Amino acid sequence: MNTISSFFGTLKSWQIAILILVVFLGAAAAYTGYSTLTSTDKVELASNQKIYLVEYGDLINQVSTNGSLVFPNKESLTFGSAGTVSKIFVGDGDTVKKGEQLAKLDKSTIASLEQAVAQKRVALANAKEALQELKNPNNALQIAQAYASIATGKISVRSAKELLEDVSAITDKELQDAYEAARLAQDKEMTSIHDLEVKRQNGANDIETVKEDFDTQEAAYIRVFDKWLGIRISGNQLQKNPDTLLAEWNVDLEKLFHKDSRYQDLGRWTRTEGPPTDDPKTGWNEAVVYSWLNLFTHEILPTCPDLVTDIQLPNPRMLGGQVLCIKLEMETAWENYQAAGRTLMARSVSAALAITGAETQLSNNMNSLDSARESLDSLLKGVDSLDVAVKEKQLKLNQAALAKAEDDLTELLSGVNMLDLALANENVKTAQVELEESIEKLAASSMQAPMSGVVSEVLVEIGQDVGRNTKIIEISDPSVVEVDGVVDEIDVLLLQEGTTAKVTMDALPGEYISGVVSFVSPTSRNQQGVVTYPIRIELKPKLALQLKEGLSATANVILREEKNVLLVRADSIYGTFDEPKVKVWSDGKIEERVVKLGNADGFWVAALSGLVEGEQVILETSEATTTGGFGFAKGFGGSFGSVGGSGVQGKR
Repeated sequence: MNTISSFFGTLKSWQIAILILVVFLGAAAAYTGYSTLTSTDKVELASNQKIYLVEYGDLINQVSTNGSLVFPNKESLTFGSAGTVSKIFVGDGDTVKKGEQLAKLDKSTIASLEQAVAQKRVALANAKEALQELKNPNNALQIAQAYASIATGKISVRSAKELLEDVSAITDKELQDAYEAARLAQDKEMTSIHDLEVKRQNGANDIETVKEDFDTQEAAYIRVFDKWLGIRISGNQLQKNPDTLLAEWNVDLEKLFHKDSRYQDLGRWTRTEGPPTDDPKTGWNEAVVYSWLNLFTHEILPTCPDLVTDIQLPNPRMLGGQVLCIKLEMETAWENYQAAGRTLMARSVSAALAITGAETQLSNNMNSLDSARESLDSLLKGVDSLDVAVKEKQLKLNQAALAKAEDDLTELLSGVNMLDLALANENVKTAQVELEESIEKLAASSMQAPMSGVVSEVLVEIGQDVGRNTKIIEISDPSVVEVDGVVDEIDVLLLQEGTTAKVTMDALPGEYISGVVSFVSPTSRNQQGVVTYPIRIELKPKLALQLKEGLSATANVILREEKNVLLVRADSIYGTFDEPKVKVWSDGKIEERVVKLGNADGFWVAALSGLVEGEQVILETSEATTTGGFGFAKGFGGSFGSVGGSGVQGKR
């Protein structure tokens, strides 16, 4: 107390006055605050008003459809040929793997199909051979013979003219000079004819000799592969060297004729006591190779090392007949064959050129004779008309034969007829297609599963006669499961392939299976005025989940999803479209707040601004009648982004 008295005692009068003023103002402020806190101006909520907190959550737009599970990957299998069912290896509901045998036709039908395949192979080989002959004609001899036919035809024409001239009457001495000129011209013509005949005969003989050598070398080239591998080449294979042929047959001489392969089955590379059977999957004959490896007593070198090929020995046998070199023998046969072919071509061209030169000389001399005889003909008179008519007819026949021989030569020299070549090509293609079809029919006679799956139904019995298109077995792939459903026309434009979906089934209560929209029909269905569009949803079930076709399912297709957005009830919004508002309960008072809104699902609306998490918004129930804005709020959610589907949202 003394301390306080001493404190005031030290203050001056003006300081005491200021202190009293501060105390008075503080008391006034305290009273004012108390009055505010105890005031009765607070607003109380009406009975039809409720408060909810603004919170963050997920806004989802989706559309639902009901349907059933289907397995879209199905195949109804047929044999493709008429016959009798001899065996069925599966039953309804069996699980099969791709390639597994399902059923089989009777032996008689299979034998008939095998025979058809063999016939088609022969037809294809014949068609290819005919095509090859057109592409590579060996017509040098035919050309020489055609030249000879022309020369003979011209001689016949000249003889007919001479006979015609013989029946003519000669009137004066002037004919002597004309006869002499004709005789000299005829002598030159005969000399040319003789020269042409000699060249033709020499050319034909030369070509025939070379052709024999060519045929011999060709046979040797064919024989060398038959000898070592049991393969008989033909057609266009004759135009390929040993390396190319061995590569096409997948033949490795070093491996095939390796000394360690003795007494082995070359198809399985295992020990065997006797010759193996021929493996149709390989190009070579296993028995032939086995015989060389196990019956020939001396050494066989497949590809001839440099040390051996440097030794020049005939018939490619080396080291005194103790060693055979396979590759060298093949290459030697190829070189001899090619050399013979080049020689044949050169001799054919040389013979043709010689004949052409002789023919040109003969033609010039024949023209000279024609001129001489025309002069003589003009001097001839007193012809017997009947005899002349006969001789003229014979002359025309000889001239027609000569024209035919000239046309034949022109065709030979012009090369392959393109129409014939095109026809031969089409024959090969047709034969190839027919062979492939017959092979497919033979393969189908032993029915195999085209995919892994489940046998939906076996439609025939053992012993039943079936046609080529009779359905035998139906198989389904259960790894691909889809839900067939429909959506309203107001939703279809928002759907597209790849849109995610969640599927529920009565058979799996409480579980969701993910999926995607795999098909949206471009055409609609109209039933009693209701327009819908079919859709299909492909499921992605867990590996361990075995679904059954026909199960009912409900698919929710997610059209749009916004994560972690501030949500406000659509029916708590009022105001105008341009300026939506909500009522916020704050400190016992109602505050009107303008908000900016985003997407909506028909119940919740995303608040983009104007509110913060945790604020209290007033929701007025349908009993309110004093504010017209709440009537507008009932349709507000649909005006801001509602897509007509059911809305699902979760709040944090």
